[in-house]
Amino acid sequence: MHGNPVTSASIGDEQIDVIVDTGGLGVIAVSPVDLERLAVTFTGETIQRTDAAGDTFESREFIVPEMLLGGHRFQNVKGFERIGAAGGFAGGRPVNVLGRGLLHDYTVVVDYPGGEIRLYSPDQSRSVCGPPTSELIERDDEILAVPIESDGGRLLALMDTGATYSFIQSDVVDSRNLSTTDQVYRTRSFRLGGRDFGPLEMVSLPIDGAPQIDAIIGTNFFAGHVVCFDYRDRKFSVLD
Repeated sequence: MHGNPVTSASIGDEQIDVIVDTGGLGVIAVSPVDLERLAVTFTGETIQRTDAAGDTFESREFIVPEMLLGGHRFQNVKGFERIGAAGGFAGGRPVNVLGRGLLHDYTVVVDYPGGEIRLYSPDQSRSVCGPPTSELIERDDEILAVPIESDGGRLLALMDTGATYSFIQSDVVDSRNLSTTDQVYRTRSFRLGGRDFGPLEMVSLPIDGAPQIDAIIGTNFFAGHVVCFDYRDRKFSVLD
């Protein structure tokens, strides 16, 4: 689905496919089509969401009485209707998303090569994640980013399992005179901590919805690596 592996969540008697999105807002967001068949209670409230392209949407808020995900049972889960732009790099057909509102309560292993997402208690973070590859830096907007050293300079990047590719702010490309081909910047060196994971391609775009970060690292990175997010201790590890 849009280049992102999905997992299943059970809500009542229905199942929906969801993307595990470490950059996503809230706990769960459901597309209007899937929302029609789910047993949820609308609160009468709306929330405002701004996507990475800077487009803002007003969405209905709802409560899920019970949700089963990966052997974990969640009750009275607050979510919102995921409306999005029809096109553009942040648009396309709306998909269902598990966001950081749920994920930040766990230690999360994202294994895209093996097709698995695993949730552990925060107390298991050191045994699950092993030695950290990098720190996680919390921004004012509650986004957790990692510092990256590249041949194009230092980048503060959101490690976003919900992003269909990797992107770099176009003003970073312009201010540093980075060379692109067909709007793609290809960094040779891509260092997290003491390890080099380069080269990596990033599409140059104005990421208006995340002005405090320089880049978004997406599925073209995660497709080749198993990673661990230790949200309690603010650490990020590449396990392979």
